[in-house]
Amino acid sequence: MDRVTFITKPTKKARAAEIAVKRALRSVKELPTTPLVVAVGGDGTMLMAIKKYQLEDVIFVGISAGTLGLLQAVDVEQIPQLADALAKNTYALIKSPLLKASICKPTEASALKDEITETVGYGFNEISVERQGPRAAKFHLKIDASSGSFVGDGVIFATPLGSTAYSMAAGGPVVDTKIKDVFVATPNNPHFSILYSSLQSPHVLDKDRRVRIEISQEDVDERPVQLSIDGQVILSKITQPVNLGLSTRSVNLLQLAPGSLYNRIDNKRLGRL
Repeated sequence: MDRVTFITKPTKKARAAEIAVKRALRSVKELPTTPLVVAVGGDGTMLMAIKKYQLEDVIFVGISAGTLGLLQAVDVEQIPQLADALAKNTYALIKSPLLKASICKPTEASALKDEITETVGYGFNEISVERQGPRAAKFHLKIDASSGSFVGDGVIFATPLGSTAYSMAAGGPVVDTKIKDVFVATPNNPHFSILYSSLQSPHVLDKDRRVRIEISQEDVDERPVQLSIDGQVILSKITQPVNLGLSTRSVNLLQLAPGSLYNRIDNKRLGRL
């Protein structure tokens, strides 16, 4: 791929910022050997870039030219600093883990031993298993060897950085920006009853935990459940067991200096920006 690839929001402000970045990068004699993917806009633009290039060995650079950017590490007025950091190799990287969803064949009582048959996709923010229609979702939920039945709107599985998105809106916890080895399981409007009480509160799970979702054939037809990744429906109807957990893959997010993007994210989370 090209040394520098742009994913730019189709607005006048974002296009002007792209031109400014290209102009600034001309002064950099030697760019990093790892290709750069520059997302100019807000978080939606960054998520679009990550979805397209998340399996490539690239560095994602966020230029803020939107309104709600949490992941955009560089403001427009900081573009000269970006060029300087690239030229002097003084930038830092955040490695953010990705969640993975797979079709699986259960082989033992524990989800840890499932046979993975097909990769469904990777999530940067979250993977949501949710009802497709008006009836509540109903499925068998297994975390490692512990199991139970769930009824509600669904369950949202979020990465540490993604914990402030859909998961938080459903009542999930905010995970510290520097934690990399956990993920969150947040029930979305669970039904409280004696029969269906396997997940009524958010859980923070270790990176080595694995979750299996199984839906009975009757419920596949009567209560269709879909799987969404970062807001996009990937499976419109889950018909086979799905295995979820943190993957070994991660994406590289550029920050101008160590801690700068962490501080930016924390400030926005606490409402100071």
